[in-house]
Amino acid sequence: NLAGAFCKLPKDAGCQVALAALAAEVKMRAGKRIGGFAEQHLSNLANAFCKLREEDGCQAALAALAAEVKMRAVGKRMGGFNEQNLSNLAGAFSKLPEEDGCQAALAALAAEVKIRADGDRMGRFNEQALANLANAFCKLPENGACRDALAALAAETAKRAREGRMGRFSEQELANLANAFGKLPEDDACRDALAVLAAETARRASEGRMGCFNEQDLANLANAFRTLLEHDACREALAALAAEVAKRGASEGGMERFNEQELANLANAFGKLPEN
Repeated sequence: NLAGAFCKLPKDAGCQVALAALAAEVKMRAGKRIGGFAEQHLSNLANAFCKLREEDGCQAALAALAAEVKMRAVGKRMGGFNEQNLSNLAGAFSKLPEEDGCQAALAALAAEVKIRADGDRMGRFNEQALANLANAFCKLPENGACRDALAALAAETAKRAREGRMGRFSEQELANLANAFGKLPEDDACRDALAVLAAETARRASEGRMGCFNEQDLANLANAFRTLLEHDACREALAALAAEVAKRGASEGGMERFNEQELANLANAFGKLPEN
């Protein structure tokens, strides 16, 4: 609870010191004593420490939490984590994708997501959890478990589209899902999901709602849809994104909000449709 509270003010010097002290305590308890933490506690701690991941103590604490998650996976004890727990843990460990322990924990979480998909339990994940998991697992697209989990998340996204439920996703969630599935354009499920995400983007454009997407969202969507240009929905969505960028460019200071990476991604994507 303390870590969860202090992480709400990650820029406050006092909260930073307190979080570091809590991280040091968690690191000291690594091993047998951390095994007594409930699933919710592990999730809350990871979610807090990842807010200050550049601090060595918080990195070490995250690694200790990752080791505990991996240990529970080996012991087949992942069923105690609820959907939000899985999402928070994946989001936290994906902030340190180069750390071996976090990689192993991400793979374990991905394997658990696949187990739940095979058990027809994906409907229990809300839209934010789906987007967070996809955003986490796409950091390790070369890992088989993460690829399988991404395909399962993509299948669930396509299912919700067939059920007319895409309107429940926020703009950022749409962008995160598209960005994740765009990392596996050769996977059939990811391609299908990209197409429905593109159709939803085009639908919102037709309703004049493109202004709800921030600059990063626009760049991520464009970067994803360019990987499936043979699909009409992706071409239509790219054209809608281009129109929105042009609209912002026509307003004073509108383009200054895009950073260099976003500008490059947008240009690269729009350059794939020079005839438009």
